Amino acid sequence: GGAYTYAKEVFGYDQGVLTGWFLGLTYLSIFWANATSLPLFARFFFGDIFRFGYMYSIFGYDVYIGEMLLTIIAILVFSLLRFELSIFDSDHIELYRFLKDAPTSDLTIVSAIAIPLIII
Repeated sequence: GGAYTYAKEVFGYDQGVLTGWFLGLTYLSIFWANATSLPLFARFFFGDIFRFGYMYSIFGYDVYIGEMLLTIIAILVFSLLRFELSIFDSDHIELYRFLKDAPTSDLTIVSAIAIPLIII
């Protein structure tokens, strides 16, 4: 991307690679921060609908299987939407390009399923 190219051209290859790795880590951390905020919004707007199947408490925050399933389903829906847009015709190509460049990939789908299962 642009940050890698800029760092590589101005500071050299090593700093460009380092910038690329940190940018990738930032995308991953932002993704998980947003994914874990979904249950908070669900609690605010829908009350206790997804608060079933108590699993554990971390830093005073109770984690429920219902909220974890909500997060996994939301990630899968948006990931599948991203892949399904590839079959659209040229009228939707700009939306497809936008979603294709988003930091969502096969790794996202696999990690969305695997990490919560590891925690259980």
